[in-house]
Amino acid sequence: MKRKLVRQGKNALTLTLPISWTREKGLTAKDEVEVTEADGDLAISAQAKTKPKATSLHLRSGNQKYVEALFRNLYINGYDEIELTFEGKNDELNVAKAIESLIGYEITLQNAKGCTVKNLSPSEYAEYESLFKKIWYATFSMQELVQGAMNKKTNKHDTAKMEELSKQASKFSCFSRRVIFKMNMYKDEEGLAKHVIINLVHMMARNYATIYAHLKNPVKSTTQAYERDTQEFIRSLFNAYCKKDMAGVENVLAQRKPLLEKGLANMKNDPVIMHYLLEIVRLCGTAAGKVGFVNALQVLKS
Repeated sequence: MKRKLVRQGKNALTLTLPISWTREKGLTAKDEVEVTEADGDLAISAQAKTKPKATSLHLRSGNQKYVEALFRNLYINGYDEIELTFEGKNDELNVAKAIESLIGYEITLQNAKGCTVKNLSPSEYAEYESLFKKIWYATFSMQELVQGAMNKKTNKHDTAKMEELSKQASKFSCFSRRVIFKMNMYKDEEGLAKHVIINLVHMMARNYATIYAHLKNPVKSTTQAYERDTQEFIRSLFNAYCKKDMAGVENVLAQRKPLLEKGLANMKNDPVIMHYLLEIVRLCGTAAGKVGFVNALQVLKS
């Protein structure tokens, strides 16, 4: 775009900056910008000023699932402050339960008519990578619970532990997606790919929770062996991600089809359990493609 220079005093010329750019950066009068000179050209840059993203809502439904879905989406989409008004008597309790697994969200003000929910986490961005990996770690722990339940000829399960691990996977998944939004990573190819990976790993974790809930009777040895194969499959992908190992990703992609075929051949034994294990393999194979893309981008940037 072209801009006219305006004389400022005897020895200076000024120009105006596009309003759309200054608004995007959150700049106002007296803020500073960086002017860099290189090869006869000038480049103007500025660090974006972060403003809390806020909204006001009236909660018309007290359905717990609805409230949880509402706040989960507000959280992932980067809202820092929500002023809420109620209709029902138990709405405050529903809100408190809905935000207990959302890192940083707390009820800061409350009265009979409503409450305010704020994000009080000051260092969420710095913790992104470690908490992203915790989605995987929670999934690995869920795998171990499933494997233990399969090996024991008993109906006794540690349901409370599985529920806690499932909540952890959801918590870290929501947090990681929130950071992608807050840091504008969704505008970047790598950020979009990571968003997909997070969703896929979370779906794998949910499938393990479902398998655990269906383990009422002992399963066939072939099903146990296939579950161990899925564990190795997912761990191989995680290692390839951590090490930026393209050969490791290629190996995972090469294993996907034969592993699916092996599972389909075993469907007659424990069909419900095998259905979810096959879905995990499919999800992991899809994630492998995205991990390979992320690894390739990171190698190019290094």
